[in-house]
Parts: sequence; structure tokens; C-alpha cells
Amino acid sequence: MTGKVIDSSTLAKFPMRESGWERVKGILAGGPYTLDLAENEVANVICEEGYPNGGVSLEKALAVPGNFRI
Repeated sequence: MTGKVIDSSTLAKFPMRESGWERVKGILAGGPYTLDLAENEVANVICEEGYPNGGVSLEKALAVPGNFRI
């Protein structure tokens, strides 16, 4: 099996719309591999940084843990 591996900090760029998030969208389209823990780590970033600072809506923040599948 071959493919790209993506870490949590890179994954978090996509829902947070951080610098470089467009490149992450392309990587996600290729079906990368990541750790199971990445879903929780990205949700944590959204809860701690995105939602309180207005970068992510409450609906999107709540949807991530159940719908963010790589």
C-alpha cells in the first residue's frame, strides 16, 4: 500500500481555514492515512481555538467528531 500520511495539525487547517488550507483540501481528496486519534485532536483544536474566536460556527464544531472521517 502506498499513500500520503497527514498529521492532526495539517488536518486542523481545513476546518479552521488556516493558511494553506487549500492544499489540505487536495491532500484529503487523495484519501490520506492518519492516526485514529487525529479526529479527537482536530475536534479539540476547533473547541479551544475555532469556536470561541468566531472562526468556526457552533454547528460545524459539533459536527466534527461524528463526521470527520479520513
